Amino acid sequence: IAVNVAAAIKKLPNKPSVVLVDVNQHGGDLPLYLDLQPTHSFRDIATDLSRLDQAFLIRLLTKTDWGIQVLPSGYDDLSTGRLSPECVEATLRLLQASFDYIILDCGHVLDLTTKKSLELATLILVTSTLMVPVVHRTKRILELLRGSGFPPNKIRLVMNRFLPEEQDVLKETEENLKQKAFWLFPNDYPSASQAVNSGKPLIDVAPRSAVAKSYRDIAHSFDDQAMQQTGKGSLVGWLNPF
Repeated sequence: IAVNVAAAIKKLPNKPSVVLVDVNQHGGDLPLYLDLQPTHSFRDIATDLSRLDQAFLIRLLTKTDWGIQVLPSGYDDLSTGRLSPECVEATLRLLQASFDYIILDCGHVLDLTTKKSLELATLILVTSTLMVPVVHRTKRILELLRGSGFPPNKIRLVMNRFLPEEQDVLKETEENLKQKAFWLFPNDYPSASQAVNSGKPLIDVAPRSAVAKSYRDIAHSFDDQAMQQTGKGSLVGWLNPF
C-alpha cells in the first residue's frame, strides 16, 4: 500500500517530490516491491548520527524509475542494533525540508521508534482486511494508538482486498473497531500479484484496473488536503498490523 500510494502521488498533475521511508526494523522489504538493490539504508545514519546533514542524507537515498526516492530500513529480525527515536526524528525533519510528501512504512511493532515516527506524521493509516485474525490485531493496534494519546482525527482505517458483497461484514467490523473505514481498496489478486512479482507499482502494471483507480483517487484526496496546509512537507504515516 505504501509503495502504490507513493507511486500514485508522484503521478499527480503537480508532480510533487516523494520519498518513501522504511522504519520497519523487523524485516523491512520495501526495495523488493520496487525491484531495487540499494547500497545505503537507515543503518548508515544510525551507525553515526553525528554525520547526518542534508547532503549526507540525500546521498543515501535510492531513486526509482518512477521518480520516487527510497530510504530502506536496512534491518531485519537478525540485524544487530536498532534505530533510535532520536535518529528517526532527525532524519524525518531533514526530509521534510526537501520533499512534498514523506510516506512511512512502520511495520507492525508499535515500539518507541515507531511512536516517534507517528508523532511526526500528518496522518496515520492503519491498514487491515476483513479477516477475523487481522481484525483482532487491528483492534489492538487502534486501542494502543488511542491509549498513546494520538488524536482520533489523525487516525484513518484502510481496508485492503475489499469485495462489494462484504458490505455487511464491513459495517459489523466498523462497529467492533469503533472506527469508520476511510478507504476501501478493492480486491484484485491477479493485478496485485503481478505488480509485486515484477517490482512495479499497480498503476503501471494494471493502469485501467479498479484497484489502480482507487490508488489514484486516494492520492488526489491527499493532494487536496495538502493544498489546505501551509508550509512544505506533508508527512504521511503508515502502520501495517498484518
